[in-house]
Order: sequence, then structure tokens, then C-alpha cells
Amino acid sequence: MKKTVDLPFGSLRIPWETDLTLIHPEPQEQDRPARLPTEALDCPIASEPLEDLSARAQGVTVVLPDVTRAWQKIPLMVEAVAERLDRARCRNVQWVVGLGQHRPTTDEEMSQVMGGLARPGDRVFCHDASSPRPLGRTTSRGTALAVQPEVADADLVVLVGGICYHDLAGFSGGRKAILPGVSAKESIQANHRLGMTGSGFHRSVASGVLEGNPVAEDLAEYLDLFLDGRKAFLLNVIPDGKGAPYDYVAGHPVKAWEKGVRRAVELQTLWTEEPCDLAVVSSGGYPYDIDLYQATKALASVYGAVGPESGIVLVAELGEGMGTEIFDGMMRLALADFPAAMEALRADFTIPAYIAVKIAWELADRPAALVTSAGERVAFPGLVTTDLDEAVAHVRSGARPGRTLVVPSGNTVLVRTR
Repeated sequence: MKKTVDLPFGSLRIPWETDLTLIHPEPQEQDRPARLPTEALDCPIASEPLEDLSARAQGVTVVLPDVTRAWQKIPLMVEAVAERLDRARCRNVQWVVGLGQHRPTTDEEMSQVMGGLARPGDRVFCHDASSPRPLGRTTSRGTALAVQPEVADADLVVLVGGICYHDLAGFSGGRKAILPGVSAKESIQANHRLGMTGSGFHRSVASGVLEGNPVAEDLAEYLDLFLDGRKAFLLNVIPDGKGAPYDYVAGHPVKAWEKGVRRAVELQTLWTEEPCDLAVVSSGGYPYDIDLYQATKALASVYGAVGPESGIVLVAELGEGMGTEIFDGMMRLALADFPAAMEALRADFTIPAYIAVKIAWELADRPAALVTSAGERVAFPGLVTTDLDEAVAHVRSGARPGRTLVVPSGNTVLVRTR
């Protein structure tokens, strides 16, 4: 008997009709409506209220996510923060989009970040990873503390973001607003380089892993160095198991984030009773699948729920293709000559190159396919097609899978086997 599943694909949903045995793990049912950011700001964790902190600050710098995190409904958080700053009569306010090493935000995209909520006199600008200020401190793993001058000079820094599973940092949000958000290119690369070992990639650098994950532990130490002697406040959104904003935490940048991580685990962990034979995973639609660089985070969500040689089909529209020239070039090199790609990565480490080579490494012994409208614009370690049935047939390799895992929101969940 055939069943139909709708999978997010850009701003649309594509139906897939199949007679395969589908395992469609659902997130836990929620017993209340989604919260608003104002509710978290009313009950800050281990911190004075934001309006009290800002009332004593000569200047406030708010660090915001870029448009690739538009799922966070950033203007809603911007509005909540701005209202507290108004209440405190704080006038010297700067809003910086923490790009890390992402491309600059366009004027049109800035409206998706700020929502037109900047007040007269506010300054709104994008972080530039080539011009941060060294602060003369270094983590025990060698990552030099260097951040955007406007962030370093602020009397109060407010970190805005979202918490979900992350394939490098363990979880996003919190500390990532500073590194990579508003830090130097060299600092970002030094941190992410910790994901490599002498022979390949560190197995503990994975979604949901904080302890023993050198990237995550270095991020934590970096944030501690930044916060030393500095006033800071956090507001983070936590999506549910379908990728929609559901809960918020506010307060101390470490303690509030840690509580948010525990909540993220509750909301975003999906379960199967046993490993599946095949996985069909959507990144979650726009902006999760804006490009392949962002969309591949969905792959990490299913690795622990399928067998070591089971096939994976990634569903992602990819309106901007590969995402960056470096990611594109290194992916093509890794697919043509993996040892040469590893050598090139060690000689000239960049984060897009790291992600590209790591994906090629992870999928080297696993049948994979990508369903996309980007066609020849993308390179991927497997079949690239517009047809979901063709993709499934390819990764099945002639065998009929007994259990097919279906995940519609792969960029924000982690599927585990009980």
C-alpha cells in the first residue's frame, strides 16, 4: 500500500509516494503553545534583567545571526531586545550581523534580519572577519582571541541566536555568536582545524557532542576568555523537532545557553527502535537548503540511525548552488583525488574546504544521492538528480530496504537509535 510524504524543498514541499516501509519518527508532542522571547527576558537565568544592565551601559552592541539563520525569526528577537533597550533609555546601540566567514548580507536580506526595527541613531553593519582586534589572549589549544572592535569596546554585549544540533560545535547558539560570529578569520580557522587528526577527522566532532569534542571545548574556553571582566547577555531561540521556533532562554551567556541545550535535546531528538536500511532526509526547506554548504548539516542528523553502509538521500533545493567557490572547488577535488584534497586542506585550511572534504570522507563508503533543482551547478559524492524515486533506487543498489527513515527537518534534529 502506497503512502505519500511531503518533504520541504526550498519554499515548497514535494510529495513522495512510495510503497516502502517508512519509519517517520515524530518529535515529542508539546503540551503548551510556543513561547515568546519576552517571556524569557522576563525571567533571565543567572543574570540581571537586560534593561537593568543596559541602563548602566554607555554603549550596547547586539550580535545577530545572518540570513542563513532566518528560521530563527530574528526580527522577533530584535524587537524584544530593542524594547528593553528603549525601556532603559539606551541610545548608543550598534547591531552587528555575525557573519563569521559567510558572505556579506545584502540590503534585502538585512530586512529579514532587522525587520526594519533599527531606530534613528542606531548603527547596523556586518562583521568583517579580516579586521577584528587581537585581545592578547589565547586558548590552551592555540586559538587567539580576536573580535570585531565594536564588540570588544562595548560596555554591554548582547548575543542573539538559536540553539540546535550542530555537526561541528555539538550545538549552535551561545558561544558561536562570538566564534565564529564576530571573530577573526585566523581564530575561526584555528578552532575548526581542531576537527582534524593526523589521518583524517576527529570522530568526537559531531552533532550533540560537547565533552571530548575539541572544537566545542575550544569554543567554550574562547568565550570564557572573552567574557572575563565583561558584561554580556544572551537571548537564544530553541526550535522544535520540525525546525520552528518554540522556546527561548535568556540571561548569562553560558548558564542560559546550557539550559537551552538541555531543552534542545528534549525537543530535537528523534528516536527509532533499531537502525534503518535507508534514510531520506530533507534539510528543512529555505533557508536551511539555501546552498549545499548549509544543507549538508542534515546528513549528520541520520548517521547514527542507519547502518554503516546504508544509503542516504539528501533533499535540498540549493537556490545558491554550492554556496562558496572554496567549498565548490574543494568538493570537486575531494571527489576526484581525496588524498590531494587532504593535502591541500592541511596546507591552506579554510572552513568551507574542511566541510567539503569531511563530507566526501563521511560518504566515501556509503551510497548517496542528492535531490535538487541545482543540477550541474553542484558537486556531490553520489548521484545528483531532480527525481526522488531515481535517488532512492540508486542508493538501494538493487536491494529492497526493510526500513526507510524519513526526516523532514534534518538541519535541526538528531535521530538516535534506542
